[in-house]
Amino acid sequence: MVGSSAAGIGGLIRKQQEESARADKSIDLAFKDLSALMDKARDMVTLSQKLKEALEENARKSDNTEKEDKGIEKFLLTLGISSPVTKSTAGSMYHRQLAQQLADFLVVPLKKSHGALALVDIYCIFNRARGIELVSPEDLIEAANLFPSIGIKMQLRKFESGTLAIQSSEHSDDAVYKKLESMTNRNGELVGVGVGDVANGLDVPVILAREYLLMAECNQVLCRDEGPNGLRFFKNAFL
Repeated sequence: MVGSSAAGIGGLIRKQQEESARADKSIDLAFKDLSALMDKARDMVTLSQKLKEALEENARKSDNTEKEDKGIEKFLLTLGISSPVTKSTAGSMYHRQLAQQLADFLVVPLKKSHGALALVDIYCIFNRARGIELVSPEDLIEAANLFPSIGIKMQLRKFESGTLAIQSSEHSDDAVYKKLESMTNRNGELVGVGVGDVANGLDVPVILAREYLLMAECNQVLCRDEGPNGLRFFKNAFL
């Protein structure tokens, strides 16, 4: 009986040792795969940096490469930031350096979005570009709030609804109002526009399109009409 019991215990121990060895091997392979993935990511980030330099060189030459440049800009948004700022590397200067890196990153996206982007969208594309060095929402807001104090021509804006967005210094509410007014005039005929129309017409996210319409209404540029076709906005003809 003792021998049988000992053999049983010994078998269990050997089984656990074998399972432990298999687990160790799996973990080792996983880390090797992760290491290979990180090496590939570094290669892609290096490529991203080279493409950015080529884009800047094209801009300086001012030749007929606008179409190609736009394609490169779109591609760069899918690649990474070469040296993401981290708390461990920047220390007490973290938020200041993060603000500068965020501003540099946003130059192209803001240009493509008429000078404004919702903070929720920025959070997604910025963290995607940073890879594994993710930034918290709180750190992103704190960095954006530093823009004016460090001379960056961007600002964090809070709309009446509470929506947060980052705008460039070139962004103008009056310019947005004029564009909205022009959208309500179709070959001399007054037409209503909805959130989807503005999002497509201005190439902005739906969340910002809604804010622009509400701003225009608040400033008596547009009037709302809620009918069978839903909520529509028309040029204010009462002024």
